[in-house]
Amino acid sequence: MNSPLSWVGGKMLLRDDIIARFPGKFVTYAEVFCGAAWVFFRKPRSKVEAINDMNRNLANLYWQVQENADALCERLKYAIDCEANFYRIRDALKRGDPMDDLTRAAWFYQLLRFSYGSKCSSYNGRGHDLWRDFPTLTGAHHRLRGVGVHNKEYAHFIKLMDALDTFFYCDPPYWGTESYYDGVVFGMEDHISLRDILLSIEGKFLLSYNDCPEIRDLYEGHGLIIHEVVRLDNLRQFSVAGSTYSELLISNYDPESYEHKPQQMGLF
Repeated sequence: MNSPLSWVGGKMLLRDDIIARFPGKFVTYAEVFCGAAWVFFRKPRSKVEAINDMNRNLANLYWQVQENADALCERLKYAIDCEANFYRIRDALKRGDPMDDLTRAAWFYQLLRFSYGSKCSSYNGRGHDLWRDFPTLTGAHHRLRGVGVHNKEYAHFIKLMDALDTFFYCDPPYWGTESYYDGVVFGMEDHISLRDILLSIEGKFLLSYNDCPEIRDLYEGHGLIIHEVVRLDNLRQFSVAGSTYSELLISNYDPESYEHKPQQMGLF
């Protein structure tokens, strides 16, 4: 199943490799920085599932998909794909103008779909037919049934969900990224804090990061398993075909001990 927020194509190409490295048994699946939730929407259901993101607009969008998918699609039927409208709703969301949650979700979804690289900052101008997204949004509504959707700071979410039978998948903002999703800042102290928290949990974790000396220095020497993988650079594909970059998959268990075969949900 594709994510209803399908703006991170490179992660889509990596997600089967990520799921194949999941531990053999766990009760609770917790996705700490869900973003487009590529991995969540691809993986088989777990007994307990929770996704989290620090960005309020993104969390609200998932809540509306979860509870009001039909009403959200109805709002999106009349979306105007033009530059003036794009910057009008972008600026309104930045200012925090008063609006109901459904309107906020519809506008944020438009920004994701109509912006360059889904950064919500500059107008793409390529055109996108939102009506084609409605079946996926409806499918996501059903997939989110019974799932906890959180809008918490990452440390609070990890502490809330941690247990011996919990598995965390973490896809934090990569090193060198000053902010993500409409200005949520994730700095050097957060990279260090995330490492320290993950080293102290009772459960298992799998962490994906960009491969750089700073991240290797943070995580090497702690008894963790570190694998290097290569994936397509989705944005650079527009200018240089076949562009790739290295990524690290870091875990506190040996993923080679398990074998998983990701399953595509037939409904979609």
